[in-house]
Amino acid sequence: MHKKAIVIVIIPIIIAALAAVGVYIYLTDIHTTGFLRGTALNGEDISGKTVDEVVSVEKEWMESLKVQLVENDKTALEGSMSDFGYTFNESSFRQTLQDLDDKQKSDFLVMVKTFFAGSKLTIDDDYTFDSAVNKKFAVSASFAEPRVKSEDASLKINKKTDLYEVAEAVQGNEIDDDKLQSYVNSKIKEALNGRTLSKSDTLKIDVPSDVYSSKKVSNDTTALAAQIDEKNKEHREEEFKDMNITYTFGSATEVLSGDTISQWVTVSDDLKVTLDEDKLKEYVANLASKYNTRYLGRSFKTTGGKTIKISAAKNEYGYTINQDSEIKQLKKDILAMKSVSREPIYYSTNSYNNPNYYSRNGTDDLNGTYVEISLTDQHLWFYVGGKLIVESDIVSGCVDNGTETATGCYPLAYKKSPATLTGQNAEDEWSSDVDYWMPFYSGEGLHDAPWRSAFGGSIYVSDGSHGCVNLPHSVAKKIYNNIVPGMAIIIYK
Repeated sequence: MHKKAIVIVIIPIIIAALAAVGVYIYLTDIHTTGFLRGTALNGEDISGKTVDEVVSVEKEWMESLKVQLVENDKTALEGSMSDFGYTFNESSFRQTLQDLDDKQKSDFLVMVKTFFAGSKLTIDDDYTFDSAVNKKFAVSASFAEPRVKSEDASLKINKKTDLYEVAEAVQGNEIDDDKLQSYVNSKIKEALNGRTLSKSDTLKIDVPSDVYSSKKVSNDTTALAAQIDEKNKEHREEEFKDMNITYTFGSATEVLSGDTISQWVTVSDDLKVTLDEDKLKEYVANLASKYNTRYLGRSFKTTGGKTIKISAAKNEYGYTINQDSEIKQLKKDILAMKSVSREPIYYSTNSYNNPNYYSRNGTDDLNGTYVEISLTDQHLWFYVGGKLIVESDIVSGCVDNGTETATGCYPLAYKKSPATLTGQNAEDEWSSDVDYWMPFYSGEGLHDAPWRSAFGGSIYVSDGSHGCVNLPHSVAKKIYNNIVPGMAIIIYK
């Protein structure tokens, strides 16, 4: 070969060899601690960076990202990638980078190729996905705006007026969470794999219309408006069926049911309520005939087991329903349309503003509390709630002088301690000081008698009182301390 031709061939070879050696020296000397010049990861230059540096940057990037779900131009839900179940897969990402770094440092051809053509690395799915976390967080129940069901236009009760009115249709905003999560996850993965987000960016995802599950509503109110008047009339009538008036007689009760009340009620088209007054009067009259006890004949079983009769004229103790007042109150209660439980209204007080009764249980108006006096036996018993408090011999009104103690059933009018008793008869005037005075009828009462040393027997026949019931001092004190105005005093022969 011609010498000149040989030179032409050899020179390029030498130049190429020198260039390769130069590249090798350049790569191995200048970039021994990082990736070779021209290396890119997911479109970003990582030349000269170590595996640790790239991993740190990638991790910081992903942990800085936020996701925001937008509904009707408002933030519905916001959270980090980890809130939505996406976390950086450091071990997998690191291993991929380490493999590239090892090849660049050990494979000469890779080095040369990188030097001349660069090295472009793409890593998708550099994260792990926790479905359970995603399903718990990315749900419509966590949205800022509460979820509501769709409702067609309807008639509803207005709580303030307690009447029906037309309620406009409500377009619901319920969401199928499975569809929501599927859509949101597709957008998150697209953004992560496509590297469309910069550090600290927020991925905004508009909630699409096809994830809503609520039905479309109808708002036709024409037919509803035509029904309001009749519906309100029916509603008002039904309200009376829902109430009860419960009368209490001690532990016994008498219930006026809503079904009965509704039969007394008439509701006009303009919702004006009228009551059948005759029905009210009839009901209250029946109530009185069943539970009135005052000024009616009375049967009483004595301590000795004998049943005695007390005439209506002598039965001043007990309950009498004030029918006029009760009718007015009953009407008021019914028109208020609220259930109540109460006692009926009684004629309740005597001239001393004290009651004419003490306790009752149903038709039993004594209920185990009374003073029992047998004029024949000249003996007294005092019971409270069925328990004998005290019993004693007595001296009652004088038979020979015609001042016998009145028989009958009377409420205690009042009590006083001490007291001065005065009186006058055909022969003289008299005055007596006592410690305990408990009147019950026409100037007659129970009291201690310090002038007496004996009680019981036949003393009352010739040496009895002016009509009062004389008691030993200790007995009078015991009764006085336990008796209250309105308690019954029953006197019989």
